[in-house]
Amino acid sequence: MKDAIRSKWTLTKILRLNPGADQELCGVLSTTLTGTAHTYQAGSEHAGSTRTWLYVSGPDAAPVFSDASSPSSDVTITLYGTYLFEWVETNGTCERRDTV
Repeated sequence: MKDAIRSKWTLTKILRLNPGADQELCGVLSTTLTGTAHTYQAGSEHAGSTRTWLYVSGPDAAPVFSDASSPSSDVTITLYGTYLFEWVETNGTCERRDTV
């Protein structure tokens, strides 16, 4: 009897992110981030999947997001300057990040 050969494959969907366009604003301390959430195939979203905006850099180290898990969250800062925010989506063991 021959030994059976078995192979296990794990297919992970590659997340395609769009954190929205860069914004050049003058004289405002609040704006709406314009990201787009990834659309998952039915049944492929894992328990524990997350989506969130993160502060990366800028003079105000504690910006306030109206809903950090929404791709179109408002963000409010207290100091003028240049800021970077990152949209992060995690689905199972697959994680993607993009910065705006």
